[in-house]
Amino acid sequence: MTLTIGLSNSIDFASLNEIQSLKQNSFASSLIETISLSLSASKGEDATEVLTMLNNLKDQLKSDQTSDDNVFQSKNSEFDQVIKNISEEITKLTIEIKNLEARISELSNLIAKAKENILSFENRIVSLTESLAGMKEIFESDKKYYEQKIANLKTLKVKLADVVAKLKEMIGSVSGVNKYNHINATETEKRDMEWSAKNVKKSFLQIKKALPQEYANLMELTLTADQGALNKLIEILDNISNDVTKEISSKQQYLVDMENTYNELKEQMENEIKMNKEAKTKQEANKVAYENEKGEKQKEKSGKEARRTALETEKKININLQDQLLLTYEKERQDRNKEIGIINVLIGVVEKRLVKKN
Repeated sequence: MTLTIGLSNSIDFASLNEIQSLKQNSFASSLIETISLSLSASKGEDATEVLTMLNNLKDQLKSDQTSDDNVFQSKNSEFDQVIKNISEEITKLTIEIKNLEARISELSNLIAKAKENILSFENRIVSLTESLAGMKEIFESDKKYYEQKIANLKTLKVKLADVVAKLKEMIGSVSGVNKYNHINATETEKRDMEWSAKNVKKSFLQIKKALPQEYANLMELTLTADQGALNKLIEILDNISNDVTKEISSKQQYLVDMENTYNELKEQMENEIKMNKEAKTKQEANKVAYENEKGEKQKEKSGKEARRTALETEKKININLQDQLLLTYEKERQDRNKEIGIINVLIGVVEKRLVKKN
């Protein structure tokens, strides 16, 4: 494709409609005039040089902007660091001042309440001493109560063992065999023995075989029922005895735990009495020390407040300088972007109106 550059002599570049709105801008107006003069001097044949000039100017503006960006970032970072350092020192001083104020307030309270604290310690010592005596009385009373409960349970366990032993001696006595003289015979045993006396030579199995089946079954059921009830009673008493053993163990452990708790509380209260006595003694000696420390803290606080005020002023100055730097930078950047935009428009007009395609 061949490009032909040309402009009719009857057309003035400055009068083109596409660029009329740009003339309100001084930069655009000046540039338009420069282009018009250049074209007039070359009689419309110098459009290529115009395009070259515009592109070079645009590149220069971009290069200038890049340079300004770098300078701004560097300067702005310096301000950021300075302001950050000042802010950190102000924050540190503020915390220190706050701590000093808290300590001064604390010291004021200590001084004002020194005598009141001494009286409070004395009252506390009396109260703890009385509580310690009362706790001891309750402990000894509870200990005596549970020791008696344990003794009663042990007595009950012995009696249950005696009853079970006697009941076990009755096992097997229903048939009259191995009957012990100290056991009163039951009605069933009496009937068994009377019947056995009449049938001395016959065993229970023989008798059972001799009787009709229905009577033999009834007799066996009766004997079995009596033995079952006896064994069940022994089992119940054994279970009761086991429960009593567990209860004794539980009460004994409770006694141990109760005594441990009492000893721990007793030690704590005795230590607290000791500490209150020591604190009472120190209060009078500490009063003068509190007053001296308060004076030192107030002096230190005044010095830090003066330093903080100076730093706050310095910080404001640096913030204002940074704001001015930013405003200047933003204005120049916006102006430069407008100028680049104007150049782009002019390049488009030149290419459209002055460059002809064959």
